[in-house]
Amino acid sequence: MFASIACLFHQIHFFWWLGLLIGIILYIKKFNIVAIYCISALAVPIAYILVLLYYQNQSLSISNLAHFVFHDFYAGSASSEFGWKNFFFVILNSFRTFFQIHPTIFILIKRNVLFILPIILLFYFVYVLIRSFLKKGLFTKREIENNLFIKTHFLIFILHFLFAFYAVGNVEFMIMLPFLILLGLLIKYKINFHVLSLFALTLFIWNFSYGIYPNNQFNYYNDEVLLDFILEHPNDIFIVKNADLKNKYYYKTGIDSYKNIILSEKIESVAMLENLLTKNNHIYTDIIDKPSIFNRAKIISLNSFELNFNRYNKEKVLSYNGLYGESLIFKIQPKY
Repeated sequence: MFASIACLFHQIHFFWWLGLLIGIILYIKKFNIVAIYCISALAVPIAYILVLLYYQNQSLSISNLAHFVFHDFYAGSASSEFGWKNFFFVILNSFRTFFQIHPTIFILIKRNVLFILPIILLFYFVYVLIRSFLKKGLFTKREIENNLFIKTHFLIFILHFLFAFYAVGNVEFMIMLPFLILLGLLIKYKINFHVLSLFALTLFIWNFSYGIYPNNQFNYYNDEVLLDFILEHPNDIFIVKNADLKNKYYYKTGIDSYKNIILSEKIESVAMLENLLTKNNHIYTDIIDKPSIFNRAKIISLNSFELNFNRYNKEKVLSYNGLYGESLIFKIQPKY
């Protein structure tokens, strides 16, 4: 029942639920237990149907239910493909599920040299880890009578990992991997207490210093200014750089997938841009002089179409500052 309810909090937990089901089928092999486990899963479609009918006020149909369940794919906010990016991001984000890794770190260090301290602590932890490993004092094997738990959760790990690979190493889909690694590792091995404690301390200081504290104290882009500008111009079209802006608009207004905010990555040709200008006479954008950092979005868009506004009239209407630098909002119109 808890595995089923978890799916209602995030659909990625479906793979945890599925792994437990396969484990029950393979290792317990009792029909009545499999049936009871599957019956508990009815909580998921029942909850979906109730939300669809009474919260979203939609009629119950296969199409409406599919759009609700797979909203992120229909809205274009989830992606999947196969290529070198899958391997690159899976390797990188396997590390990122433990440690906050982002170009913000370099900006923070430039701002205050004290931000280099977590890196020094990380090097010290790696030194202690290697020393303990070489002295064969890192792990002590436990005696376990039944490894059913380990086999089942290893299967769950594989399911999560494969889906994360399919989703181009999306770190959101890898968030369960550290928990699954520890569940499997700690039941089979006793880990050196000093190393484990130092690891926990290093994780806390690193992620607090480069994740929690900066997010609380700094505004990276300060796109709230752009959001307020959008709210003041409800009839205009905005081509924006950051996908987070659509989420911020939803949180502030309750309007999901607002049509007048278009992500720049969705403009795939000059013809699409021309069509927007023809229908609206002018558009606003923040992508011309937006501070640029080398992140996941930048890598994914390396081979995509790049917007160029040189053939249009550009009028600067607003500027604002964030941790990354100054952002500018331009009004774009055709040259007559």
